[in-house]
Amino acid sequence: MTNQQRSLSPRWASVAEAARYARLGKTKTWELIQSGKIFAARIGRLVRCDLNSVDELYRSNPVVPPTLSLGFDDGDEHVPNTLSEEPAISINPADLLACLQRAAR
Repeated sequence: MTNQQRSLSPRWASVAEAARYARLGKTKTWELIQSGKIFAARIGRLVRCDLNSVDELYRSNPVVPPTLSLGFDDGDEHVPNTLSEEPAISINPADLLACLQRAAR
């Protein structure tokens, strides 16, 4: 079995083990199972979570730092933060320089 095949095959763990693996509480883990964001299977009273779905949950929720436009017109296109509804911050370079000079005093 190759590494790629091994990573695609299900890795099963109890809800408590999956919560520790994801560094989440058991209540939050159950919420994610109920919402379908973490795949789990039940056999009788036994519930097992697919750890690959935990990995995918983290991959599908990246943290993207906000963009910062310093107001320079160098011809480069500004790429907005697509995960945020807020516009990028625009700072006048002269105001930035004055602020930095005041902070250095």
